[in-house]
Amino acid sequence: MTQDPRLPWGGRYVGRDGVIEFGLKLATTVDTSVATEQLFAAGDSVVQVGRSRGSIRATGATCDIPECHVWTFRNDLVIGVQFFIESDTNLDLVGR
Repeated sequence: MTQDPRLPWGGRYVGRDGVIEFGLKLATTVDTSVATEQLFAAGDSVVQVGRSRGSIRATGATCDIPECHVWTFRNDLVIGVQFFIESDTNLDLVGR
């Protein structure tokens, strides 16, 4: 699991413990949900394009930011996830 390391919840996370660590960092920083606009298969990956909407916990600032997730599968199991988001806008909202 990877996301821009500049983000407070960003970086590379491996395994179940990594997923938990990522989720805790994300949940303590932002209160958001993903609104899917497009979803399509690309070989052994599924690409989701949409928006992350919600608020920043520390400031209450609202966000509505374009995002893209790329989920990679092998034998029906997720083996990798890349999260792409407009990082600079997000960093401005969380106060860099």
